[in-house]
Amino acid sequence: MHASPSVFRFGTCRLDLAARELHRDGQLVPMSPKVFDCLAWLVEHRDRAVGRDELGAAVWGKADVTDNQLDQLIRSLRRVVNDTGSDQEVIRTVPRFGYRWVAELRPDLPDAGPVEAVPAAPPLPAPSGPVTGSSRTRRRLGVIGGLVVLVLVGVLLPPLSRLIRGDREEPVSAPAASAAPGTALEPVPGPARLAVLPVRIDGTLDSEWAWLRLGLMDLIATRLHDGGLAAVPSSNIVALAKNDAVEAVDPATVRAATGARLIVAPSLRKTPTGWRLHVEVKGTDGDTREVEVHAADAIAGARAAADRVLVLLGRTPGTDAPGATLDEETLIRRVDAAMDGHDDDTARQLLGAIPPALGDSAPLRVRKAELEVAAGRTEAARTLLQSVLDDRAQRPLDAETHSRALFGLAALDFLDNRNDAARDRLNETIRIAQQAHLSLIYGSAMRSRAVLHAVEGNDAEADGDFAQARIAMELAGDTLGLAELEASQAGTLIARHRFAEAQALQDRAIARLERFPPGDVLRAAFGNKIYLHMAMLQPRDALAVAGHARLVLGTTWDADWSARLHEVRALIASGRLDEAQRDLDAAAAAIDPARQADLYSALLANQAQLALVREDWTAAVALATRVTELRAAPALSAPHYARGHSGGWRVLTQALRRQGAIAEAARQTQRFAAWASTLQDPSIALQVRLSEAEQAAAEHRTDAALTGFEQALALTGRAAPSEIAMVAVAYGRYLIEIGRLTEATRVVGRVAQWVDQEYQCAVLQAQLYHALGQQQAWKAALAKARDLAGERTLPAALATWPTAPAPAPAASGAATAVHGESAAR
Repeated sequence: MHASPSVFRFGTCRLDLAARELHRDGQLVPMSPKVFDCLAWLVEHRDRAVGRDELGAAVWGKADVTDNQLDQLIRSLRRVVNDTGSDQEVIRTVPRFGYRWVAELRPDLPDAGPVEAVPAAPPLPAPSGPVTGSSRTRRRLGVIGGLVVLVLVGVLLPPLSRLIRGDREEPVSAPAASAAPGTALEPVPGPARLAVLPVRIDGTLDSEWAWLRLGLMDLIATRLHDGGLAAVPSSNIVALAKNDAVEAVDPATVRAATGARLIVAPSLRKTPTGWRLHVEVKGTDGDTREVEVHAADAIAGARAAADRVLVLLGRTPGTDAPGATLDEETLIRRVDAAMDGHDDDTARQLLGAIPPALGDSAPLRVRKAELEVAAGRTEAARTLLQSVLDDRAQRPLDAETHSRALFGLAALDFLDNRNDAARDRLNETIRIAQQAHLSLIYGSAMRSRAVLHAVEGNDAEADGDFAQARIAMELAGDTLGLAELEASQAGTLIARHRFAEAQALQDRAIARLERFPPGDVLRAAFGNKIYLHMAMLQPRDALAVAGHARLVLGTTWDADWSARLHEVRALIASGRLDEAQRDLDAAAAAIDPARQADLYSALLANQAQLALVREDWTAAVALATRVTELRAAPALSAPHYARGHSGGWRVLTQALRRQGAIAEAARQTQRFAAWASTLQDPSIALQVRLSEAEQAAAEHRTDAALTGFEQALALTGRAAPSEIAMVAVAYGRYLIEIGRLTEATRVVGRVAQWVDQEYQCAVLQAQLYHALGQQQAWKAALAKARDLAGERTLPAALATWPTAPAPAPAASGAATAVHGESAAR
């Protein structure tokens, strides 16, 4: 395999393996992760032909890939490299075997500069500086509100099954830190530069030993970390594993995603007297050193091998601290390996057969709690976690188990809308993790507290906690955790209308997340970016992001309605109404109202909006009424779902006025205002004031309407562009309707910057020029509106220039009731 360089040119293409990018004629070529994996594998093994089974294992993580799957993959790859099955100038088919890369590759320096090489003497120098944090995998260590996915109904939490598990961490020799929850960990120099791969297991072993792949990887990485080496957390390595073939993780992929300079690659074989563990330590310059250990027990052998690697890299092995017995440690590692491999059934079986002597083990009870969460039995999980804390007077807890139990309870408290209790537990988690130098738990708890602050509107506190979480994760070398943190923080910035900061952070998070196999956080990040573009009145850009997400994520994007409903909103705003209807029909068939109340509410809100745009007032009223009724559902009672209810109420009052049901619209507007008065949300206050102004217009109360519109406009000082346009379109049309064109010019000017990208803004500008008698300006604005209309029909009166001057318009309640309706987003 070719270790370097990682950037090549062939034909008119430039391939950067580390950045996972292919440019053709200077343009980035979009492709799915599997297509790029296939491209990289063929390039890296270009000195030989690659068999079909090998290629399937490299891309899908399994050899039993169908011929059709592989053929489609090769066809897609040939398209992106500008090759064909008949020409075969880049990829040659080897009959009855596989494929080979045949195009000439010319090495090229990466854009970021030369790759840092490992010094020649000593051959494999030790990475500098200890790192706080552990290698322990943390598939299920989530955070409170870890993905701030701003669907219509508010904040979407990560799956509960990821809210408890944490990297198993051992204290490291760092200076003691202050116990104050808000104080950062003591800085430790040096980036993470060493990564341990899953252990390659002898293929003749029974499946009962499969847990050793991750279990021993974790043990070795933790041992090296405790010896002072800067290690990439194993959670990053597990995330890079493809399906179940975790032993096939490619070193080049690990280096590109994590920045590791040294790769530790263990392999294990059963012998008649025990186990043989062979470890290769590979530098970026191709230099490799090896150690080998024979032992009766696999765990003991892994410890000995790790100690020899420490000596090889110039470090002194530490002594074993008192703690779990070997039997308990073996069971913990087997359970963790099963959970990290997404095999919760095996983990449950192992925990269900715990020997009586280990029945009260606190670490094992924490893992039982995590599995209860995964099964949706949150009360059972709470009972187990609380029992761990209650028993600590009789059985003192180690810092890791104590902090993980607290963290899990904090997450459950947040999900039950018990924010004060969640905050108290997070403060205690941070204090314990800080004192014990458990940087991964510390960073995750800080991230969780930051999101909690953001949900409650404590912006300064949120920013401070995000900053400290970032430092902790950078010190721990947690590339994946850092990307997830940036995605979370970007979501909170979107909610606070800090769009420029949010976009830069979100783009960086997505770029980092795309280095890893697609997952929930990447889907959430794409959903947030679509939401951001919609808030910025950029529906076409939002659809471009959705297209890229579909290319990267494939069918997983289509199945994730929490993010897809953002795409539906963009389709509606772009006038692609039939596509939106098809997607909403598919969503209605997929979403379970009883189990997914949040998504069901968002679905109804989108359906109501589409009915309003299509002028189906009866359907809009029925659907929006159901949205407002759901505000009383226990699952949607948290404050962060309020904006979804607010949007439903606004559509309801609009549709009622369009039906001519002015009295019922007035009653619903009053109910809307009464409900909103219990909240402190500026966006909801703006919608209420706008609805009241529109109601006054419908009731021919001109002075009250003008006052209300002015008050709503005054509330847009820190509003999103979509909210500014919502008010300006409604107010501007009303002013045009009643003939106050000078005032209308002032209001319409507020949306002039968006007439090239947003339909309602373009229509409003055309209406103003039409009323002012500015024919050329009207024609230009009308052309923009037609370009943006999609399947929407322009108002008939707007599309024709009057042959004679029209009389000055008078106030009309029935007409003005229309004016605010199309501004709803």
